[in-house]
Amino acid sequence: EKWIPRDDGDRFGPYEEVYPLDPWNYGLLESAIADPATGFQFIQTPSDPLHPWSVEHAPVEIKTYGKIIPDWKLYREMPGPLPHSLPLQHQQDVQPEEITLIPYGCTKLRITEFPVVK
Repeated sequence: EKWIPRDDGDRFGPYEEVYPLDPWNYGLLESAIADPATGFQFIQTPSDPLHPWSVEHAPVEIKTYGKIIPDWKLYREMPGPLPHSLPLQHQQDVQPEEITLIPYGCTKLRITEFPVVK
């Protein structure tokens, strides 16, 4: 995460904006969605009872494979619209990468739904 302090002089005072430093624009594999029992690995991890909802101490993880979608970019300082899944067939020749998903509440930057790629 990259935090940038801002002060627009409005009545709410200064604030910070957060931006991603790592790739975030992944699509999940259609094959994993079709067969979740083999496409996703659920892992319980040791957590810290004082900080259970942090990136470092996420209580669970899901490991799967995905592909970066170069068409899905930041737009006006936020993730742009999700691309349609069917046009992403051009991603078929791209090698998938292992990705780790953690609970929504453990992060400041969040993705709530992923496009599907072949």
